[in-house]
Amino acid sequence: AKPGCKYRLSGRRKFPENAKNILLVGNVEPRKGIIEAIEALFLTDIDSIRLNIVGKTDYDPDYSKRVLSKIDESGLGSRIIFHGSISGENLEKLYSTADLFLLPSYWEGYGMVLAEAMAHRLPIISTKAGAIPEIIQDGLNGILVTPGNVSELSEAIENVCRSRDLRQKLSDAAGNTAKDFPSWKDTAERIYRKCEEILKEKSSEDCQDNA
Repeated sequence: AKPGCKYRLSGRRKFPENAKNILLVGNVEPRKGIIEAIEALFLTDIDSIRLNIVGKTDYDPDYSKRVLSKIDESGLGSRIIFHGSISGENLEKLYSTADLFLLPSYWEGYGMVLAEAMAHRLPIISTKAGAIPEIIQDGLNGILVTPGNVSELSEAIENVCRSRDLRQKLSDAAGNTAKDFPSWKDTAERIYRKCEEILKEKSSEDCQDNA
């Protein structure tokens, strides 16, 4: 069962010819593949793309230092923006202005941010890790690469950013998938009904045992 999604499905997106903003939502930690995202961005031939990262920057201080060193080493300081932990309203603005959602994780239990990105009809690039393939079908409603494979990731970023048609295709498919995502209210009601069923079964078993 899918957990609830707090965002309603947005209207159909129309993309500009050239992609400008990539959005990555995740704490700055090794599991999220932040360094790999930076390395992949460096390998692309597109100089106009900005990477917006939303999440705690002090979650893993040692890793954060490595990330900053990688940015300095690659010369991408002007193209990578750390927004830190932000309000839902500001995150909504970033979702609405992004051209591509990126999550190069090494593992995700479900990936709520992927569901949120799909509800915003964003084309998605992620990895074949954990439960991600359960909601992202490679080549259909997103692009999946091998976790940690920077060359694959870079190629995927370049392909999606250079092709408005591909972005539109992935966006439309993501929206179609997101139509079936339950709200948190729906999820709570399903859990409540399931708990009621379990309690009734337990009560019936107890009555039989005492008969």
